[in-house]
Amino acid sequence: FGRRYGVSFAGRLTVTTRDEFFAPDLLPVLGIPSETLGSQFRQRTNAYAAFAHAEWTFAPRMTLVGGLRYTKERKTFDRATTFLCTGTTCNDLFAPVDNRYSTSNLSGKIGINYKVADRTLVYGSISRGFKSGGFQGQLTFDPSTLTPFRDEKLTSYEIGVKSRILPNLQVNLSAFNYEYRDAQIYGPLYDSPVGVLFGIGTAGDARVQGLEADVSWRPAAGLDIRGGLGFIDTKITKSIVAGVAKGSRLPNAPKLTLNGQVRYETQLADGLGADMTLSGSYQSQVAFDIVRSPAQAIEGGYVLANAEAGLSPGDRWRISIWAKNLFDKTYRTQAFFTTIGWTYFYGPPRTYGLNVSYKL
Repeated sequence: FGRRYGVSFAGRLTVTTRDEFFAPDLLPVLGIPSETLGSQFRQRTNAYAAFAHAEWTFAPRMTLVGGLRYTKERKTFDRATTFLCTGTTCNDLFAPVDNRYSTSNLSGKIGINYKVADRTLVYGSISRGFKSGGFQGQLTFDPSTLTPFRDEKLTSYEIGVKSRILPNLQVNLSAFNYEYRDAQIYGPLYDSPVGVLFGIGTAGDARVQGLEADVSWRPAAGLDIRGGLGFIDTKITKSIVAGVAKGSRLPNAPKLTLNGQVRYETQLADGLGADMTLSGSYQSQVAFDIVRSPAQAIEGGYVLANAEAGLSPGDRWRISIWAKNLFDKTYRTQAFFTTIGWTYFYGPPRTYGLNVSYKL
């Protein structure tokens, strides 16, 4: 019987933010008679938590796992406003907003591990977790958006198996179901006189189901092959945001992901080793914006490949050359709509380099 417990006190965390956007050529075009647009706020958080974890082997091959965590938070959000400046004179668009948010939550986990054989483990668990609510501190023209959003709560179900089928072959499989209540989403949730603005808020309830698998195989001395697969199906089951339809997929959630790596090590001569690694990944289509589901926020599936080759003269030195995004694939990692059009963020292009390392 094993157990672990503790108490944590995070103390007070204070964040004070003031953002200013100087755009004398753009703001008048948008109908804003100013040179500078900005926002500010202060947030103070007090957090406390206590937890306990225990494991009980009640049969030769079966272990019961359980845990509990109690969390309490208090947040104060004040001095929040949007302002316009001309020269050195700044004026608030609305009176500074002061607000408070308090929450407490009891979360936990219960699971069972069954050792079918010396090299095979079957497990299952049910967990409850939460992410505390709070305030979105983005620039806004509507003070009503500065009200707190609710806690996000998650109920997780998972089953799986970890098995070393052969001395040189490891296979892991798992299936899961996540049920979100009051899911928090960061995106274009608010409208303003100058266009859609990003923020964080509660979008409703959501469900995520999926499968994951990974394999590690050493078919010969010095040769390692690894692969992984992930499949997820996401869905908004209840929507409270205009523009988000029930049944919509969650943002940044590709249905299929694949990854693989082949690594080979050998000795070229006495004291001189060599290695080569090839790796790659694939992800299917993804949506960055589910609020209005525009075509500009859809990224198609893509493959990324990497390679590295190294020499090891002795036990301490290693020299290698490497390349990432080997085929120079252009792909977006984010897309959102601003007052002046679409803004895209791209992944790194093909990069390559030389590494020299020495082990002390």
